[in-house]
Amino acid sequence: MPQSSLNMNKQIKQLSLFPNLDDNLSENLYVIGNGFDIAHNYPTRYADFREWLVANGDKQFVALMCLLFPYAPEDDRNDNNYFWSDIENFMGEYRATEIMNFCVPNGLSYKDGQKYAYAVEDGAKSVFVPAVQRLYQMFHNWVNSIQIDNIPKFQLHPGCLYLTFNYTETLEKVYGIPDDKICHIHGKRLCDEEYVFGHLNEIPTDSIDADNDFETKSLSDIISEMNVHVKNINGLINANTQFFNKLSGVQRIIVIGHSLGKIDLPYFDKLLECVSAEAEWVFYYHSNEDLKNITNFINTRNIKKVVLRNS
Repeated sequence: MPQSSLNMNKQIKQLSLFPNLDDNLSENLYVIGNGFDIAHNYPTRYADFREWLVANGDKQFVALMCLLFPYAPEDDRNDNNYFWSDIENFMGEYRATEIMNFCVPNGLSYKDGQKYAYAVEDGAKSVFVPAVQRLYQMFHNWVNSIQIDNIPKFQLHPGCLYLTFNYTETLEKVYGIPDDKICHIHGKRLCDEEYVFGHLNEIPTDSIDADNDFETKSLSDIISEMNVHVKNINGLINANTQFFNKLSGVQRIIVIGHSLGKIDLPYFDKLLECVSAEAEWVFYYHSNEDLKNITNFINTRNIKKVVLRNS
């Protein structure tokens, strides 16, 4: 990567080998994203969730979600893979008015009077809300169904600290990392925990500007349901205060398998608050999009030492 694409006050190094750990292992924090599980050949992509749904007889549901969240370019709207490539971000871009109109049976219009009004008022609650709730139930079932093996792909030390965005127990089961060294910030599967899965687009219901009461009711049902699934990032950080309090002595942060998408950036900003200002950040990137996100993060934060590695 050309250094010109990064602020020149950053200390940039390119490493071909995994970084050596310091003797004080607690000074090393690993941040683990989904790419880590994918590197172990686990079917943990959103596209794998879609395939699991199809294999379990939910092909029509897969198509329905694409119709409720149809934000692909016009040429791709018949491609049922589009929504399923990045579910959380597409959910955050939902358009309540379009969803309301979709939920009204074909052929009904204002000229149908009260029949149309009832259809609009009840449509979201009878079509959209159950679909979103089913999405979450199926997501939970899919995560619980993922099989992991015991073949490690990396050299990880049990004395380091680990912040993982994954639901799987890969760190514990495959690498023997103690529980007290790990924070599953979005929940850990098979532990009766709710999995954090959602978006950041919270909309006040009192901001609805509709032409009539029945449209107001429908839009309120849609927005209220979607607000349930807003990620409460500050709440999650506060719930894991004990772990974040351990990070004051961290001198190296090693990010593996995380693309630094916008939806998770508040967690990384919290890490910047917790670790030493002189800490070295090591980023493993897989794609040009990953590298773009990482570069943007580096250039907009006061990070003094950066290591980049193409994985």
